[in-house]
Amino acid sequence: MNTNKPSLRKIALLLLALALPASATTLEPEYPDGNVSVPPAPVSSGNESFGEYEIKAGFIYRFLSFVAWPEDQPEGDVITIGILGKNPFGNAFDSIEGSKIGNRVIKIRCFGSDAGIEDLKKCQLLYISASIEKRLQEILKALEGSPALTIGDRGGFIDQGGMIGFVSRENEQVGIEINAAAASRARLTIRSMLKRIAVRIIDDP
Repeated sequence: MNTNKPSLRKIALLLLALALPASATTLEPEYPDGNVSVPPAPVSSGNESFGEYEIKAGFIYRFLSFVAWPEDQPEGDVITIGILGKNPFGNAFDSIEGSKIGNRVIKIRCFGSDAGIEDLKKCQLLYISASIEKRLQEILKALEGSPALTIGDRGGFIDQGGMIGFVSRENEQVGIEINAAAASRARLTIRSMLKRIAVRIIDDP
């Protein structure tokens, strides 16, 4: 047993700090003015603090609530969050692995840099590490049209065809950029609530 595994409470506090609703079934929360604060990294709550990649892990978990996958895709009983390349998250995902969204269990899969495209296509969300820079264009091109939400934090990620990119804002805040056009081509729907907190959006012409 991993005694260093973060508690579910810690993740819940992190998600609260992200100012995104905790309910995985509420896909259109009401923020009429569209003014949602994005927390700085690290974030503190009481005696607990959260580093950059714990914040990003919290975002990735919340993306499950704000992205709709194609209805004709077989749901199965697993939601797979893939990490391609060097894993910068440490044990940040440990306490959500095995938890459920509806009737589906969250599974975390780590892939080496030589992972096959067909395996990557089986992920609902795929974080592409900066360590994969040399293969990034090849991978994004091969995944075009596949309903895998691609996420990265390399500069210009969405300009290269990635769907959601993490960016640094003022005061070391974590922000997101969204390539809604790329998501649309993969038949993914990014909910308006998530778009409202994006610092930049690439949309269909």
